[in-house]
Amino acid sequence: MNDQGTLLVDIRRPDEWTQTGVVEGALLITFEDAESFLKAVRPHLKTGQSVSLICRSGNRTSRAARQLAAAAPDLEFIDIGGGMLRVMREGYRPVRPE
Repeated sequence: MNDQGTLLVDIRRPDEWTQTGVVEGALLITFEDAESFLKAVRPHLKTGQSVSLICRSGNRTSRAARQLAAAAPDLEFIDIGGGMLRVMREGYRPVRPE
């Protein structure tokens, strides 16, 4: 998940980040709508990077990825299926959000 070719963004709400922790190095930006999300994310993107999206279970990232792909066809969006629940089930130990 720390691939330099992708920017990992946790799209959950701050209270959710606190409940479960986050993936170390993830950018923490709550997804409300495509326009405001893209405005917040673009300054963090390096040329050629894709955007990986993670939420609690994968439902929000699935919807967000579709909306973002339509709003920003110049970017690649990757939905991390199963979200934090899957990642933690597979043994990842999250860190406290900063």
